Amino acid sequence: MMVVTVGVLVSDPAQTLQPKLDFLSSVGITAPLLPRLVSLTPIILHHSVEAHLAPHFDSLREVLGFDSNIVTALRHMPFVMRCSPKATFLWTLPVLLDVHGLTPSEVSRLVTLQPGVILLGPDRVREIIQVVKNADVEPGSPMFVHVFAMLTKLKTSTLENKFAIYRSLGFDKEDVTVMLRWYPTSIGISEEKLKKTVSFLIGKAGLSREDIVTYPNILVRRLLPAAVVFH
Repeated sequence: MMVVTVGVLVSDPAQTLQPKLDFLSSVGITAPLLPRLVSLTPIILHHSVEAHLAPHFDSLREVLGFDSNIVTALRHMPFVMRCSPKATFLWTLPVLLDVHGLTPSEVSRLVTLQPGVILLGPDRVREIIQVVKNADVEPGSPMFVHVFAMLTKLKTSTLENKFAIYRSLGFDKEDVTVMLRWYPTSIGISEEKLKKTVSFLIGKAGLSREDIVTYPNILVRRLLPAAVVFH
């Protein structure tokens, strides 16, 4: 259900609402995203195109590049429309671009994959960067943004716990690092699923831990109850 404010309801549709809707449509924000954005951030219909919406999207383009990237980011995190890009991005982007050497293209892909990165403080960014580099993934690597995006979803304590779970299943730190490097999703698997899957792969499917490290994507595949065909 879409919720709007009284101010929006009494606005003149032609003079007040239509220009904003036309602008949002021009940058690719249409149904079903448009009503969701209006419902969650009705204030966007109170702001003028020239004074707020257009400058806001110009700021977003500085980071995300194309309008299609902005739309993708808003689908995942519509609250970005309530943020002040100049304020939030100034905390994060200089660290990513100037300190750690990411290219504008990498930053754009990173924010598109995980829009919440714009809310990270410089210390948290540095912490994640170090973990990524410890996995031998450097800026410029095709996997860098994917590993970084995955790690932004995990608190430091959660990440440490994930490593501990893998160790309890017989994997060493290097094994986990290799899996993180080649298949970042492997670090986000729940404890229950991970234990059940590893038990099945080793106990019933006859795979070794080395096989799992080599093909970590098998950890998230739907496995047949009787056997697994492994190549």
